[in-house]
Amino acid sequence: YSYATDIWALGVCLYIMLKNINRRGPFEGPTSEDTVKNILYYKYFIPNYFSVEVADLLKQIFQPVKTRIDIIGILN
Repeated sequence: YSYATDIWALGVCLYIMLKNINRRGPFEGPTSEDTVKNILYYKYFIPNYFSVEVADLLKQIFQPVKTRIDIIGILN
């Protein structure tokens, strides 16, 4: 795996901590197959109570590796 994978995992953890209602991940679907498809096609839901800044950060994290934000971008 790579640092990009760590960034992805960070995004998932951030999402779950902030959502806090039912601990479902951003890509979780009704079945395991749906969850895999959501991950492969970058389909996720950002609750409207997330701040604009958090939503923007998650959108930058949940991108293909080549366009995903790196740790320097996150810290800035």
